[in-house]
Amino acid sequence: MTGMTSDETIYTPYLLSAGWLALFTSLVGLVVMFRTAPKVAFVAAQQAIAGPPPRDFLAPEITWSVLTQKIDGRTSLQIEAITRTYAGKWMRVSGRISDVLSMHKGYAVHVREDGTERGLVSGYFGPEEADRMAALSKGDWISFVGKIEQLMYGGSMSDCEIEHIGEPPRASPKPRASRKAAVSKSSS
Repeated sequence: MTGMTSDETIYTPYLLSAGWLALFTSLVGLVVMFRTAPKVAFVAAQQAIAGPPPRDFLAPEITWSVLTQKIDGRTSLQIEAITRTYAGKWMRVSGRISDVLSMHKGYAVHVREDGTERGLVSGYFGPEEADRMAALSKGDWISFVGKIEQLMYGGSMSDCEIEHIGEPPRASPKPRASRKAAVSKSSS
């Protein structure tokens, strides 16, 4: 043995094994990275080209008040099952603002869809709505669309977009048949 101590000789095979193992795992990591990175980049590029997925809207007759009635008297477990049916679906909400809150990633607007305790929903808006949110007051009428997140504890919607702020739209009066039209039909 030329110039090596007995301690160096004992540990040399272990050190070589550990070095080879580290090299092998590094190579495996590089292979995995190069095989998956193009797929991830390709999927991201496809999503950017295709744009956002289409919005799946609930039927117009399903209002937040209707959803609230569906969960009345239910247990939390039952409400979770009902929520799975509606989560991710889009809907329109219109009502009076009961509060506007600043959140860490935007704003929450609490809306009562009808004048009762039923129908409370929190709509979450992005930070780009700062000026519009600052101008809102309790009692203002607002209409927005959003994606249902949960029904429990008043419920919440995300990705909300304001459609209308101001007085509620007036219901257009139903046209009445003119008297002449009614007379002409009876004489024929």
